[in-house]
Order: sequence, then structure tokens, then C-alpha cells
Amino acid sequence: MKNLKTILMAVAMLAFNGYAAMAQSQVRLTSCDATSLLEKTIGKWQVNQSAWQSEKKDLATWAGRATYNSSGKGNNVHELCEIEMADGYTKTFDGYLRFVENQNQFEYVVADPATGKEEKLFVGEWFPEFNTLLLFSVRPKNTKLFKKYIPEQWRYVFFDNGTFSKMVHQPDENGKLILTHKYNYTAPVLADSK
Repeated sequence: MKNLKTILMAVAMLAFNGYAAMAQSQVRLTSCDATSLLEKTIGKWQVNQSAWQSEKKDLATWAGRATYNSSGKGNNVHELCEIEMADGYTKTFDGYLRFVENQNQFEYVVADPATGKEEKLFVGEWFPEFNTLLLFSVRPKNTKLFKKYIPEQWRYVFFDNGTFSKMVHQPDENGKLILTHKYNYTAPVLADSK
């Protein structure tokens, strides 16, 4: 029995060390790789946003449009997305998705229109095995370090047909991350020319 416990403990230690080694051996992206990935978002897109409405126990869907442009500042893509809500209000997202090579991470930032000062909202990395760019929200500056903080997640998932989705996961009241919004980006339908 003592030998069985020793063997199980050794197996557990090896498994833990294997996961730790994999976590430390993150593949570094080159600037060229990051540019290639960000270029997949560039263009004009038709956007369909879906959101679960728990009070109605129903899935709501809205349509909109998005434009992703190379900003000319290295590995930066400017995102401008407008979703037309059911009440006539237009929800706008305006920010920059970029790669910071010396930190080997992707970031989503917004810029103050008046001052130009940038605020970093999300940071993350590329997972090629899942064709996913996974971003986590940055801890707000005024939160206490000992206070439990569960970051929001954005997942950009790229498909073989050239389209992509952005999935937003937010913590519920128990701290469990749940999918709250999904944005599907497809090529816009061109009007018939006569």
C-alpha cells in the first residue's frame, strides 16, 4: 500500500511538472506572424451579435457592420463596429487590436478622442491549435490586489472560410465564466446592381 501511494505521488508530480513546463514554453510569435494573424480581420464585415437574455430565456440577435483597418502603426488594426439595437440605439465599439512584440502579447486598447491617451483593456495570446486569439481583461487600476478578480474573456476564433467570431465570456455571480455575447463576422452581402 505504501508503494502504491509513492507511485501515485510520483505520477502526480511528473504530470504537474509536465504542465508547468508546457506553460513556460510559450511559442514566441514573430512580428510577421502577428501581422499575418491581424490581417485576417482587415476588411468590411457584416456583424450579427447574439446575446442570451436570461430574464426572457431567449436568444436576442442584432445586426450591424464593422470595419477593420490597418492603422499604419506597426502591428495595429483599428476596429470600428456598430450594432443597431432593437430600440434604435446604435452600440459602437472603437478600439485597436495590436501585437506588442517585446512582450509577446496581443492587446486591445481604446484611445481617448480628446487626448489620444490609450487605455489597455485586454491582453492575451494566440493559440494556433484552436485558431483562437484569447484575451483577458486587465485588472482595473483601483481594485485591491487581495480582492478576487475574475477577468472577462474575449475569444477571436478564425475559420477556414475567412470569417471569424468574437465570443465574450463574463463571470456570473458565482465567478463562473459564461458566454454572454457572440459576434459573427461575415463578408457583407452586395446589393444587386441594375
